Amino acid sequence: MQQRRAGAAWALALVVALGAVDAPAQTTPTKAARPARPAQPDSWKRCADRNPDIAIAGCTAVIGSKRESADNRAKAHYIRGSAHGRKGDHAGAMRDYDESLRLKPRQADVLINRGHAYSDQGKEDRAIEDYSEAIRLRPGSADFRISRAIAHLKKKDVDRAMPDLDRALRLRPKNVFGFENRGLAHHMAGRYDAAIADYSAALRIDANRPFSLYGRGLARKAKGHAEAAAADIGAAMRIRVDVDKLLAPYGL
Repeated sequence: MQQRRAGAAWALALVVALGAVDAPAQTTPTKAARPARPAQPDSWKRCADRNPDIAIAGCTAVIGSKRESADNRAKAHYIRGSAHGRKGDHAGAMRDYDESLRLKPRQADVLINRGHAYSDQGKEDRAIEDYSEAIRLRPGSADFRISRAIAHLKKKDVDRAMPDLDRALRLRPKNVFGFENRGLAHHMAGRYDAAIADYSAALRIDANRPFSLYGRGLARKAKGHAEAAAADIGAAMRIRVDVDKLLAPYGL
């Protein structure tokens, strides 16, 4: 369950590994990631292509060029890592994120993406380390805090997840991912009324969230509200037939 940041350059919406709450998962490099005066315009154009195979080839050409600065090669490694991640190649993504950070430390977006790669491999402690460093560099990011909260929830650690979710919603009060994930946290803790309230808040922002519908249905079922529960669960399954798999990793 993760939310992924939007990228202006590629305009790609990247989906979370578990797909539960479209929370932050890969940050797609923006136009700011491109060099102002690229030494290899064609290679940079391919590096920023939507097609990951084309992007990997283009970025590889940039990385191999002796004309590019260390900062530009760091950017190319970051973009190539994102392309590897979109292909499901976590090892390739990790190598590029590591090299990008070696060439240019303290890059919040690269840290977040590396955290997602760790999380996708079930390495939540390593993911939390990267998320925490990214938050230190960019404390005003609601998405970064949601990413760290989700990693804690994957570890069934609701108490550590809640402060990040509360803070994310203070930073961005109409954040559907914040409400959806906080609803999950309350749900996992058996606080069904609070879970229903947060799932409902998410659904007021986006009425077609299968995770929130299904989660609210389960919470209502736990409270003995069978008719309302059946309506929510049925609506969720009409949107996504396998929605039950989204909550299973959280013991629900």
